[in-house]
Amino acid sequence: MEIGAGNVTKLANQVIVALNIAAMSEALTLATKAGVNPDLVYQAIRGGLAGSTVLDAKAPMVDGS
Repeated sequence: MEIGAGNVTKLANQVIVALNIAAMSEALTLATKAGVNPDLVYQAIRGGLAGSTVLDAKAPMVDGS
């Protein structure tokens, strides 16, 4: 069985999404443990270079604990 370009592209996309979710979770947990409201951190970074569709979709699910 040969793996096609579409499958490789989908896998590459999933790697990027997973890493974005992990990084976002770590950042919001860091904010919480430092005593900073993670919702305010999310609002501050969503319009910058770190902002993404993943951030908008998943940040509300992270409570930082």
